Amino acid sequence: SDSAEKPQWIECAKDGVVLQPQATRFTAAELRAGNSPLAAALNAKGAVLLVRPSGFDACAVARKILDAHGIEYGLAPVDEAWQLVFR
Repeated sequence: SDSAEKPQWIECAKDGVVLQPQATRFTAAELRAGNSPLAAALNAKGAVLLVRPSGFDACAVARKILDAHGIEYGLAPVDEAWQLVFR
């Protein structure tokens, strides 16, 4: 299957976000920077925000970035203790 059709998984946690399965991390400070690397990393493909209880703030910042760049996304709550596996 074509990877362009797959959404980007974005894990939202206390310290920022992690693009999965690449394990690319962006801190809260990097997300708030004027030229956020998050939008550039997504290349306008859709995203799913995996939101941990500690990640509400990071999620809010990520949503603003996605909205500003017209990137469609969905939200999914995940437990703080869940170990996520991406294949």
